[in-house]
Amino acid sequence: MTWATIACVSSTWSWRSSRCLTCPWGFSSSSWNSDSIFDQAVNLTRSQKTLSISLLQHRLRIGYLCAGRLMNELEDEGVVGAGEPGKAGPVLEGGR
Repeated sequence: MTWATIACVSSTWSWRSSRCLTCPWGFSSSSWNSDSIFDQAVNLTRSQKTLSISLLQHRLRIGYLCAGRLMNELEDEGVVGAGEPGKAGPVLEGGR
């Protein structure tokens, strides 16, 4: 592994970590600002039949913990139904 590769991986990791730290841990979705990650996730559900943590990670470029908490918030708000563990949850039409 070259120093250039290490620097590239390090900068990528740093960017991803700082992005996930913007996730408002422990707050309800109603306290998030209008252009927050939560609202981006709600917009994403409009084009999906099911939603998974991995899809949230990929599309919103956030970490696993942030995506998991975001999925819990989406379930609490009635946007996504509870799926089986390890599987995508169905997007509910009457949510938010």
